[in-house]
Amino acid sequence: MRTLHGIILGIAAAALLLAPPPIQAATYDLSATAGTVVMPDGAAVPVWGLVEGTNLPLTPVPVLTETAGNSLVINLTNELPEPVSLVINGQGAQGGMTPVFFADADGRQRVRSFTHEAGADGGTATYTWPNLKPGTYLISSGTHPAVQVPMGLYAVLKVDAATGEAYPGQTYTRDLTLLFSELDPALNQAVTSGIYGDPSGAYPTALKVGYSPKYFLLNGRPWSASAPALANLTAGDVVLLRMLNAGLRPRTPILPGQALTMIAEDGNPYSLDFQPTQSSADLVAGKTLDALLTIAPPTDPPAADIYLPLHDRMLGLAGGGMFGTLVVGTSATQLTVAVAGPGRVSSTSLPGGIADCTTTTAGGLNCTAGYLTGTAVTLRAIPDGLDSALTGWSVSPNSDPPECTTLGDCVVTLDQAKTVTATFTTFPALALVTPNGGEQFPFDATLPIRWVAPADPADPAQAFTFDIGCSQGPGSPFRLIANRVAGREFLWNPAAGNLRPSTGVRLAIISYDAAGQIVGRDTSDAPFTLVAPLQLTYPNGTAGEPSVVAGAPLAITWNVRLTEPAAYRASLWYQTAPTAPWALIADVDPALGTYPWTAPSASTATARIALTLYDGAGNAIATDTSDAPFGIGAAPGMLSVSALETAPAPRAALGTRLTPEAEAVSAPAAAGEVSDLLLLLPNGGEVLAAETHFIVLWQASAAAASFALDYSLDGGENWRSLARDLDDTQFDWVIDAGLRGSRSVLLRVTAFGAEGEILARDQADEPFVID
Repeated sequence: MRTLHGIILGIAAAALLLAPPPIQAATYDLSATAGTVVMPDGAAVPVWGLVEGTNLPLTPVPVLTETAGNSLVINLTNELPEPVSLVINGQGAQGGMTPVFFADADGRQRVRSFTHEAGADGGTATYTWPNLKPGTYLISSGTHPAVQVPMGLYAVLKVDAATGEAYPGQTYTRDLTLLFSELDPALNQAVTSGIYGDPSGAYPTALKVGYSPKYFLLNGRPWSASAPALANLTAGDVVLLRMLNAGLRPRTPILPGQALTMIAEDGNPYSLDFQPTQSSADLVAGKTLDALLTIAPPTDPPAADIYLPLHDRMLGLAGGGMFGTLVVGTSATQLTVAVAGPGRVSSTSLPGGIADCTTTTAGGLNCTAGYLTGTAVTLRAIPDGLDSALTGWSVSPNSDPPECTTLGDCVVTLDQAKTVTATFTTFPALALVTPNGGEQFPFDATLPIRWVAPADPADPAQAFTFDIGCSQGPGSPFRLIANRVAGREFLWNPAAGNLRPSTGVRLAIISYDAAGQIVGRDTSDAPFTLVAPLQLTYPNGTAGEPSVVAGAPLAITWNVRLTEPAAYRASLWYQTAPTAPWALIADVDPALGTYPWTAPSASTATARIALTLYDGAGNAIATDTSDAPFGIGAAPGMLSVSALETAPAPRAALGTRLTPEAEAVSAPAAAGEVSDLLLLLPNGGEVLAAETHFIVLWQASAAAASFALDYSLDGGENWRSLARDLDDTQFDWVIDAGLRGSRSVLLRVTAFGAEGEILARDQADEPFVID
């Protein structure tokens, strides 16, 4: 007996040594509760949610983490006005899972819940899932899921095969949960108000609601400027992306330019021999997907730190939307925003970081953020009321050239830690804020005009209205550009108003009450500048610029902004006198902004430079000439020779010489004079823009005393007068809006002698277009 007893004890001991470790049971206490979330547009949307402790619904969505083989226990307390239950698709039946039925109006038994319920208004229930499988799973309500899940009753379960091992043989160094969901405020409001499902109400069924989500959430919140990065990664990381869709609409998350290795769906791993690589994932409603993202390993030299954007290809981007960034890198440069006065500041560029920074939050989380070095951050100032406005930005330390010198958005580049201060001021009376003097704005872009005034009366019908006028320069009258506009901003397109680039532009604004009585006036404190897309800067004929020495080298310089279509090439021209021929200097790359030139050896006091931009098809985009004639002086020891005493330069580079029409010549040219003229621009094939300026260029003999321009819209059948009595060989043509759409336009120039006789006439070689 003792021997048998020892054998039995030995067998029992061996069995204990060989037995698997005891099953661990993790217990979570969750509550189903109601709350409200505020969207980026300010709307407060009622929601339901599963919460841990004292958290609020969806802030954050609970994420439960376990290891395969263990058991999961959830104790649910239901604080909602209807029953709730919990299910986990993919984890199998839980202990005691029994559907709950109800009888419909016809007495038929219908399923209300897939498992036992926690009763309304304080009911409790316990849910157990033994022997968990590895994978990523959606925990959601099993009661009336078509309504309770969109209301927000969902959570995430992460189960790993082992630490750092998602599934057997699939390891990772970092993991990131990406839970996609959505909100339909009409549905949520109907459920919260108790009118959903009421046959006599406006929302008897989900079909009647017409489910239409308006807000799109990632991990329970839409993107906002204060949203932190989804993850901070380093090169070499293998990131497990756990993607779940708790919404009723399909989602397609994408990381542009990145390769995702798909390893599982709905907790079911793919074979190691079949793991597709793709840049986006297809998430239908209720689905989960696991993918690996490998961050490129370090290079020599190291790759630059970058932001990786993630978004939904199905365009769930309204109201902030399903968007976020992954930060790859460790270098962080601090941006601090301070606010003085009644206003707030938020970043409007990606990746965000600053949101609703005010005087009360200065120094808080909303006013400081770390960015990768070199990131350009755009900050927008929002006054607190209609009687306050931004009156200045300051950046410390500032850059060269200085940043944020206007009252528009502040764009600051973080090449070092910087502090930006926005100053707001309250104005008791009407005041023009911007443009208010000294600014420079693109002539061909939309310019926001902003002003402040006392707050409008509570009755919208009594709101103030405003007239806005513009003066082109000193002594020029103010011309109305906006009539009786409301609000405190007007978007102005100067090019559409037959204005021209100028350094002396001013605005005036008048406010009216509801009875039409004037209650306030203001004008720009100083002139501002409308800058053309092309500016010849030297030689420009302006006072104080360096003199040009005959026969000496110099650099012709210009500024050019991005144009649409893009500038492909440019041509430089030179003229010694108003009636002298234009000579081609060179075709140049407009992006260079400079061209080395040797000035002519002959002195003159009336020289000009012209520059023309062309697109890839050879169409002229813009032209500019010296603002005024400039002089070319003799170098020491050189005899000065007047340009007017020299013969015209050869014109072979400018085109074929044209013979004047016989009937156009009323008197023979004097001996030795050239009696023809040549239209240079536009000369056919160009596409000119209506409501903008185009400089017409031509050359003529010295005998010409004046010129006239005519245009034809039908290929030369009929002509209309454009300008008369011109004494220069260039004309700034303000192209009328009514000419837009003309496809067979011709331009011609006529030269007149001192007695008014016609000397010569030339027209464009081919028709051009006005769009």
